Amino acid sequence: MKLYQKIILISISLSGTLNLSAQHDQLHKFFDQFQGKDGFTTVYITPKMFELFTDIETNDEDFNEVSDAISMLKGVRILILDSVGSLTYNPIKLYDEVSNAAEKISYEELMIIKDGDTDVKFLIREQSKIIEEVLLLVGSEDSFVFISLMGNIDLKKLSALSKSMDVEGLDYLEELETY
Repeated sequence: MKLYQKIILISISLSGTLNLSAQHDQLHKFFDQFQGKDGFTTVYITPKMFELFTDIETNDEDFNEVSDAISMLKGVRILILDSVGSLTYNPIKLYDEVSNAAEKISYEELMIIKDGDTDVKFLIREQSKIIEEVLLLVGSEDSFVFISLMGNIDLKKLSALSKSMDVEGLDYLEELETY
């Protein structure tokens, strides 16, 4: 293979990787767009926080189970539209916007739950059979929740983690036990 052909091949490969990265950044920009705005609660838990948490040593089995689940995470982003925000922003429109964007950029639907007027969707992003990110979307007439869990994720451990945390929307992760 000639040198210019190798350069073209490498350039094409890199542009695909950069394009995919830019697309994932779209979802992160969605979080940033609403950070600090009235009607929204945003949370970003950094990798350092997870690192510190897993350094704690104890003989408590429940804590160790949670610690084991947390050790796989590299970051968590949570965006919640509260009742004040739902007067200004359409929760269903936000749900549809994130859902459509995620499906366009290599996220696969894992599970869909319809409970009355509430839609819940789990999407995953995999690379080489490793789940790198789980998205949880919850949308209804008066609420919107968007959670992104990043890391090397084991769904069963993630389900166990949801039982120990009191975060709106995270309780839906318990449904992953059946997956």
